[in-house]
Amino acid sequence: MGGSSLETTPDLRSTWFVNDESALAWVYKHVSSATFKSVAQSCRMSVRRWLFSFFPVMLGLFTVGVLAQDLVLVPPSSRASTHSTCANPPMDQCAFYANCLESRYQCGPDGYPIGYGQHYCQKFSDNRGMFDAQGQQWMISTMHCLQLALVGDAIDATPPASDCQALRDQAFASHAGCYISNGFCTLGVQVWTAVLEIVDIKTLFSSWGAFKSMIQTAGECAELYAYMVEKELF
Repeated sequence: MGGSSLETTPDLRSTWFVNDESALAWVYKHVSSATFKSVAQSCRMSVRRWLFSFFPVMLGLFTVGVLAQDLVLVPPSSRASTHSTCANPPMDQCAFYANCLESRYQCGPDGYPIGYGQHYCQKFSDNRGMFDAQGQQWMISTMHCLQLALVGDAIDATPPASDCQALRDQAFASHAGCYISNGFCTLGVQVWTAVLEIVDIKTLFSSWGAFKSMIQTAGECAELYAYMVEKELF
């Protein structure tokens, strides 16, 4: 019988190739260009389907990651405030407590930034008419001093105060110095009486005994000390 004109296609699994070139030659010989195109088209479609199905998942994971960093992974006290006025609080303003401290520590309405600092800053400002000119200047300077004492807690990457209680303790520790250094002892009875009407002065200081000792030893505070004794505050 005559030889067949059809060429038998060998089984690829039983075919051993010497190198990559021989394998490629076999593929070119036994696989049609149409088959190549079909395989390539199938691969492209598979890749596209995979990308389109994977993209929403990646977008979702990215969004969750950002939210987690904002809400959970990064505690409020580790984020330094970037508000422009936090490094140098403006005179005669009270926004420092909300913008620079509460935004970072989130102590709530009863915490020091809102419940004490901003509350009494605003209360003094609203009642400035109770003070004479010297008293108003003392009020403005003292308000500024109290805020400057907490600038580090607002802007430092590692703040001196680690939490709301530490912030409160540090703030109260600055009260006596700010009051006395700005001339509280020289204001006179009218202003002292106005201050007592605005705030319970015993709640102003971390240690009432330490404040008492401070004005006892300050030469210019003798009159204030006598006033406190008369009011039965000492």
